[in-house]
Amino acid sequence: MAWSRVRRRDARRSLGSEEDYRLRFVREVEEIGRDLAEISPIPKSRIDAISIELLGFARLRADLLDARVRDGRIVEAHGDLRPEHVCLLSEPVIIDCLEFDPELRLLDPADELSFLTVECELAGGPPFIEQVLFETYSELTSDWPPDPWCGSTSRSGLSSAPRSASGT
Repeated sequence: MAWSRVRRRDARRSLGSEEDYRLRFVREVEEIGRDLAEISPIPKSRIDAISIELLGFARLRADLLDARVRDGRIVEAHGDLRPEHVCLLSEPVIIDCLEFDPELRLLDPADELSFLTVECELAGGPPFIEQVLFETYSELTSDWPPDPWCGSTSRSGLSSAPRSASGT
């Protein structure tokens, strides 16, 4: 427990202001959109539409993003959580976090769970995986992320393109 408090405090110090977090959110949406447009079989018009929706969310619901920062919900997390990074033992173990760039690990766990949900669904996981992941997370942490984090309004909507053979 003390370890998680230290990591949360360190994350808040590294994160900067609420505005810094929102700017980073926007930058990531733009970067993911550009990258996907180059490598994805998804039509560019679809990628652009999702990007526009997410950028609008960041602008119109800045209050939600700001509240997550204020409430200390931005933490040092895994940074690239996928099904193959979860070892289901009696107590699940998460492996292979992004160690080369701590900034990539500073994120909202709701984002991380949204990305994991998409990855599980792409791998053939059950359609109720999002509900199970978010309910379990919320029960364990007493953090109930606002509905916009679930489903398509997450940045994970941009990450649903098939991966290349290299896994990127």
